[in-house]
Amino acid sequence: SISRRTSAEARLVTQNRRQRMIIDILQFPSGNLQSFLDHALNKAIELTESRIGYIYFYDEDTREFTLNTWSRDVMKECAVANPQTKYELDRTGIWGDAVRQRRSILINDFSAPDPLKKGIPEGHVRLERFLTIPVFQQERIVAVIGVANKQADYDETDELQLTLLMDAVWKSVEVFRGRDALVRSDDQFRNLFVEMLDGFALHEMIFDEQGHPVDYRFLAVNPAFERMTGLSAGRIIGRTVLEVMPSIEPHWIETYGKVVQTGEPVFFENFAAELGRTFEVKAYRCAPGQFTTIFVDVTESRRVSLEQETLREQLAQSRKMESIGRLAGGVAHDFNNMLNIILSNAELVIDDVPLFGQVHEAISEIQKAARRSAALTAQLLAFARKQPVVPRKLDLNARVEGMLKMLGRLIGEDIELVWQPGAGIGTILMDPSQLDQVLANLCVNSRDAIEGGGRITIETADVDLAGVDCASMSDTAVPGPYVMLKVSDTGQGMDEETRSRLFEPFFTTKALGKGTGLGLATIHGIVSQNNGSICVRSEVGEGTTFRIFLPRQIEPTAAVVPEAAHTDAFGSETILLVEDEPEILHVARRILERHGYRVLIASTPAEAIRQATGHAAEIRLLVSDVIMPEMNGRDLAGRLGALIPGLKCLFMSGYTADYIAHHGVLDEGVHFIQKPFTKKAFTAMVRLVLDS
Repeated sequence: SISRRTSAEARLVTQNRRQRMIIDILQFPSGNLQSFLDHALNKAIELTESRIGYIYFYDEDTREFTLNTWSRDVMKECAVANPQTKYELDRTGIWGDAVRQRRSILINDFSAPDPLKKGIPEGHVRLERFLTIPVFQQERIVAVIGVANKQADYDETDELQLTLLMDAVWKSVEVFRGRDALVRSDDQFRNLFVEMLDGFALHEMIFDEQGHPVDYRFLAVNPAFERMTGLSAGRIIGRTVLEVMPSIEPHWIETYGKVVQTGEPVFFENFAAELGRTFEVKAYRCAPGQFTTIFVDVTESRRVSLEQETLREQLAQSRKMESIGRLAGGVAHDFNNMLNIILSNAELVIDDVPLFGQVHEAISEIQKAARRSAALTAQLLAFARKQPVVPRKLDLNARVEGMLKMLGRLIGEDIELVWQPGAGIGTILMDPSQLDQVLANLCVNSRDAIEGGGRITIETADVDLAGVDCASMSDTAVPGPYVMLKVSDTGQGMDEETRSRLFEPFFTTKALGKGTGLGLATIHGIVSQNNGSICVRSEVGEGTTFRIFLPRQIEPTAAVVPEAAHTDAFGSETILLVEDEPEILHVARRILERHGYRVLIASTPAEAIRQATGHAAEIRLLVSDVIMPEMNGRDLAGRLGALIPGLKCLFMSGYTADYIAHHGVLDEGVHFIQKPFTKKAFTAMVRLVLDS
């Protein structure tokens, strides 16, 4: 597209501009290091379109800054009496954060308050916008450069360009210092030559009779060169490159020949196939017919760049999943309200027809289909991390043991189920139904992956996530104490492509009609909702292992909310029922009246307040939808509580957890039932709340 081409051209212009400045800096006819850095600072200011700037040297051992240079405009504008040239790190304000955080600091509104600021001395240059970066040599910060007062806002491009420029400048600073040392003393030069961390080699160019470069000879190499390349000085000194590396491309001989012939330095990155390493190389003409190469092994940094690209792809995938999750949550909400009407009416009707017959059978099929639909919407909500939950303090071993018989029936007799509980493991805070859903889904997936007989092993243990080795686990996982649930099988395993799509919704390798592709997506949503992490290891033919890490409870947790027994429960109390969906209001009223309750109904909060005002002495329970016109259920409960002291409340909703959390329903001690609900679940919850 035109916009992408324009953006690419702009980046190319910026890159070329930076490269020209690097060449300008390196070719600057400076007699000493200070004038070189003065020139480099001016170019940095020009590159970022700033007005002022500075360079400070930094000593990590003493944690002290030493001023190297201020730009000319700083000196013109600064009116501070006796300005400091040394600063301790702990006494610096926000500009010292480049060292404390070991990263760039970018501020486009310097007047905005910030707790890190320590004030500006009287007469200080006025700052509007500010960018400072640390300069690294290996792992250590050796300097900071700052620029300020660009007319437009600083952005990531300024940060990147300034970082790359100073990286090149600082490598040249090292070369500059080496040159100064050579001038001072041959002995000092030898020490530098031996100790420098960058690879260094001195060469003699060989030309043919026509003056074309055809080869070059090694005259000297430093120990860093030997370490990086694996080529010893004794083996290569005096020999030509074609003798040492016969497969070298002619392009490199031509490139270095041009450096010798023109005196123009070159900078490039080169992958040396013979060595399997990537180098960043600078080549200079140091004497007639000779050139030097200085290079850094950037293999590791390129690997890091590749990892960063992978992380960017993962971020894009995460955003895609989030969008699908929002869609899933919205669909689930609408389905839940409709399914509530279907299920509740079917339950009421089936009680009134003969047990055996076509009508009873037809209604039973309606109930089965509605329950399957409800299970599907529950999976969608779990995947979207919008499933309303009531976390409880759980003993993982006890919960798994309670499911073993059910899991055995689920996987079949031809598969051995092995249970290996960890001794004395900690507790977790999680909704029991979610844990059941995770374990059942994992076992079903393992069962489907096993052809013929096999084994599924369930294990638990206390672990520290910082010590867990797992490449597939998200980097957002927080180190700390966890309880691990491990499910492994002897199935057929997965290839890399399948593993990369494992948690995508609706992705399945099963035959058509055999799976929805939501099982593992649901597990991922549940684990994420509970601040946990998942690690997956699998190879084709080697089986699969899922390790799920759930935060171990250290501090005391809230009191456990009792669970309602799903049995028909009757009563005679007066209940105020508030619901803006007429069909749900009607069927919920019929259910409650059939179970002995007296029911007052309201389709709006205003009507509910009128009912409560007229029947305050009789109403014992408010059953209310969460989201309604005029007022949400939580606020309505607050209003009615003022009219009826001690009023008990039960909230119901088909909305997703985001909406419920937004309206504060799932606070401690709040009773809630998720639509769609069965007649037994509804009446049991009503009885539980009334008796609580």
